[in-house]
Amino acid sequence: MYEPEVNDYVQWTTKLGQVHEGWVYHKTEPVIPKRGWVTPQRYITIEVGVKEKPDYTEDNPHRYVHILLCCYETQWQELKFVKKRKSRYE
Repeated sequence: MYEPEVNDYVQWTTKLGQVHEGWVYHKTEPVIPKRGWVTPQRYITIEVGVKEKPDYTEDNPHRYVHILLCCYETQWQELKFVKKRKSRYE
């Protein structure tokens, strides 16, 4: 099974047949289960779009709005690896 990593470009075909593609923006770390607590699922976020903020000012370090999809570990078999980049600034 493919294990996605940050800076991978992936194509996600869902069970409904929808196709999404973009860069893996974030990947959660494995969590150690604790007795009595619900163990959170691991997931990645896929950046499918970026747009500039309409009210951006120079004193605000956040210039863009990132459009992200959550893909849980149980859905990782639906991912297809396309390519990799060295860093998100490439």
